[in-house]
Amino acid sequence: MSGRAQLMWDEAVTGYDFGPDHPMDPVRLALTRDLVSAFGLDNGPGSGAEGLEVVSAKPAGESTLRLVHREDYVEAVKAASGDPGAADGSYGLGTMDDPAFAGMHEVSALIAGQSVGAAEAVWRGDALHAVNFAGGLHHAMPGGASGFCIYNDASLAIARLLELGAERVAYIDVDVHHGDGVQAAFWEDPRVLTISLHEHPRTLFPQTGWPEETGAESAQGSAVNVALSLIQ
Repeated sequence: MSGRAQLMWDEAVTGYDFGPDHPMDPVRLALTRDLVSAFGLDNGPGSGAEGLEVVSAKPAGESTLRLVHREDYVEAVKAASGDPGAADGSYGLGTMDDPAFAGMHEVSALIAGQSVGAAEAVWRGDALHAVNFAGGLHHAMPGGASGFCIYNDASLAIARLLELGAERVAYIDVDVHHGDGVQAAFWEDPRVLTISLHEHPRTLFPQTGWPEETGAESAQGSAVNVALSLIQ
């Protein structure tokens, strides 16, 4: 293994844009990328102990997306991407949280592809660490959008590792919100340990992630939820 770190980046990911009034403004991605450059972290071997390689991966294809997402949902996203006004709300598309926009499928697949590419790079030994800061879309479900998330890049990266032969995968989620989509994707899979630290579901979306949620009967103990209450 090289020991190098990879930053997965394609400027086109800033096209993941739900509109000017939506709280998930893509400017945060451009500013983060600028910050990486400002600190000189992307200047190759001389910038750190091993250097940081900036690379781009291809968008997740149909077969990859369907490792996690249902075929009918992928088709619904593609349809909404081509005609946002006709988005099917039964899939969580065209809602206040997840407004449909032109090119939604393409840019969502691109973001997913960066996380899948990061997982593949580590698996192959091309990198010791890899990061996709455009990702983390952990609320998307196999059959629906949720919480600003269209395709679940984290789940897709895990599913790709399993496809490549990984026997055990541990996923740690430290977002303030419960990683419900990843937990749901692997609820019945004892090979995947999902650990989520989040604000207590009594007080925050998505109102899941209770400590009692520990995995399906076939995968007991494969889900760990640390629900943290606010200090008053």
